[in-house]
Amino acid sequence: MKGIVFAGCSFTWGEGLELYSKYDSVNINSIKRYSYHFPDMGYFMPKSHLKFIESNRFSRLVSHHFRTFDLVAEKNGGNHQTMINHIKKSLLDYGDDIGLIVVQITEYLRGIKMHKNCNNECCSKDLVRMVEDYYSVKAGNRDDDTLYYHDIIQNNISGEPQDELKKLGKQYFTEFIEELKLINEKTNIPVKFLGSWVEPMLPISSNFYEENLIKISYDSKQYDTIHDLLNEHGDDLIIANELKWSNNWHPNLKFQTIISNSIIKYLEKNSVL
Repeated sequence: MKGIVFAGCSFTWGEGLELYSKYDSVNINSIKRYSYHFPDMGYFMPKSHLKFIESNRFSRLVSHHFRTFDLVAEKNGGNHQTMINHIKKSLLDYGDDIGLIVVQITEYLRGIKMHKNCNNECCSKDLVRMVEDYYSVKAGNRDDDTLYYHDIIQNNISGEPQDELKKLGKQYFTEFIEELKLINEKTNIPVKFLGSWVEPMLPISSNFYEENLIKISYDSKQYDTIHDLLNEHGDDLIIANELKWSNNWHPNLKFQTIISNSIIKYLEKNSVL
């Protein structure tokens, strides 16, 4: 059985799963006092915590079932561009030993940022022009000349900026799906999808997406997206509802099993691997 590339955000990476390890190095008192902070908890965690996460996230459960290996991005978090980068690097590094790509959809606006007076191709000139009066927005030690998509949303920069932001997000997301389709056509490696964990802000009108969507099976019901599953069963599947002190609202160990079982069932039923 060939290896599987899993691309996604913190839901695929497995943020917070180390809290179930019961290792002495999990500083429960500190988390209770200061809460669980990303990226610090992800970038500076002990290696034992990372190994626990790797052993218990749904990607590893799936790969073990099929007696193969799984590839997940090294860093926590991610947007659709980082997913593409991870997939391409995995294909370059492992070549013909990759047999499947599983993509977990995240927020479609992620990764959009604006640099003040940007003269490069990294920014939408229209969006930069629309938000030029809002560069006093700061967060932490962020570059003062950079705004991110959530600055526009959270600071209620409404009207044209919001419209342009969503327009740009839809454009990037469409390009993301098309690039995955091209990878599939070029390599003949199947690409499968898990629906997003956020409430859909963007109707996905893509035959390629619809035809390759893995539905999530739980409690005698099927769900098109992670959001739909958590909307009905979040109380049972979120870390913070199980480990009250954690203040981490990512999926728990039970969720990992539900997702892995759904993927396994889909792959076996459709003879994908």
